[in-house]
Amino acid sequence: PFGAGLLLIRGSAPADSATFLAYHEIPQLFHFGGLTSVFNSDILAQIDFIPGNFDSRFGDAIGGVINVQPRQGRRDGYHGYIDSDLFDTGLLLEGPVGKGSFVLSGRRSYIDAILPAVIPDSANLDFNTAPRYYDYQAIFDYPISGGDFTARAFGSDDRTVLAFAGPNDVSEDERNGIETTQWFHRFDLVYEKHEGRWDFLVTPSYQRNFTSIGAFGLFNLDVTADIFSGRAEASYRLSKRARFRLGTEFVSATSDVRVEAPQFEGDEVAVTTFKGTVYQPALYTTMALAPTEKLMFFPGVRTTVYGGLIDAVVVDPRLRFAWNVADRTTIKGGVGQYSQAPQAFELSEGFGNPNLSPERSIHTSLGIAQAFDNDVSLEVTGFHKYLWDLAASSQTLI
Repeated sequence: PFGAGLLLIRGSAPADSATFLAYHEIPQLFHFGGLTSVFNSDILAQIDFIPGNFDSRFGDAIGGVINVQPRQGRRDGYHGYIDSDLFDTGLLLEGPVGKGSFVLSGRRSYIDAILPAVIPDSANLDFNTAPRYYDYQAIFDYPISGGDFTARAFGSDDRTVLAFAGPNDVSEDERNGIETTQWFHRFDLVYEKHEGRWDFLVTPSYQRNFTSIGAFGLFNLDVTADIFSGRAEASYRLSKRARFRLGTEFVSATSDVRVEAPQFEGDEVAVTTFKGTVYQPALYTTMALAPTEKLMFFPGVRTTVYGGLIDAVVVDPRLRFAWNVADRTTIKGGVGQYSQAPQAFELSEGFGNPNLSPERSIHTSLGIAQAFDNDVSLEVTGFHKYLWDLAASSQTLI
């Protein structure tokens, strides 16, 4: 929406869907305009687009999920490049470190420098757009005790200014424009190990986000968030047709909100601030069961405890299936319940309602997928979402 790099999935609002990168959520996957991702795509191992009926491993979302996994650095020698196009310049360097590897990458746009140079003054345009973004990634992998240890640091920064110039203006004025800023920086550790029929995962993470929106000098919203999250999983292969996973996730998000907005009466601008913390410990299970060679079930359940600004316990059962009715034809379907906490400012007394409950939804879907030669496939899916307890603004007229 509005070129902000956010995602609308099956009609859900951007805040209703979640993007997970390396087991933890990030605020956005794309830079302004959707021109490029906030993480170098050349060091990604996979991107899973799950528009609905995602399994119990993912929570705090009632829309869809994007699951992104980075890859390890190359260990067969040192490699790198410098890549420039119309919008940005990026670089990448990777190679071995002992038995492990490293990756260093960065990118910076120069649209803000090109636009003033290519738009002549005689064009008489009444506005100009000056977007700017950059991102960076640093990854280190090393084998330890039969498993893989990874340390990652990465971040992204976007800023966009839409300035409307009047005929008598000699310089830009914040009263004549709209400005948005969004950045995040994250550091996480990951340890994964495979031993016999067992698979183990432990990963803590810290992330700091900032979002700012200003409009014509009348409205300004600044939101700063410090997010600590951790995930631990143990998976066991019961047989060739059954696998069980038990996992736990903990998220603590402290938000600091500042709003400048005009009052309903008069031209005076009021400043309101709010700070609060939401805790979300969760326990989840998922299974893969194949009663026959052609039929697969994926049952699961997720229990989430909401604490801090909100007090609630939700249990979300989910079930998906895949049935190979022919050699290249698969019928897929699912039904599940999903929950998420309202936004932090929606839970404050100054902006919203501290008595809000978690937002809820039920997903149902049924589809058929047909594979063809040359890795071409066609999938048609029908879906329905029922949502309730949604947080929505209201105004009382006196």
